[in-house]
Amino acid sequence: MYSVGKIDEDGKFWIERRGTLTRQICPYSSLDGGDKVFARNQLQCGDHCPLFGPFFGNVRGGDLYLCHGKKLSFKIFTKCDGK
Repeated sequence: MYSVGKIDEDGKFWIERRGTLTRQICPYSSLDGGDKVFARNQLQCGDHCPLFGPFFGNVRGGDLYLCHGKKLSFKIFTKCDGK
């Protein structure tokens, strides 16, 4: 279980790691499949992706379903609507 998760006003997905919110990168978006193309050729994970599933829960926590059926559980989750 992760402590904090967030979808920001642009729909990008973040997870708190070592006390800092860290953007999540899609492992399936690499143009050449290599591990060393992180910044240049990969997309940030977010609700723009058709494989990004729904969140079940509330700000006190819940589960987010991502591509290939992966489920992430959070103690705190924030979804900004940009308004």
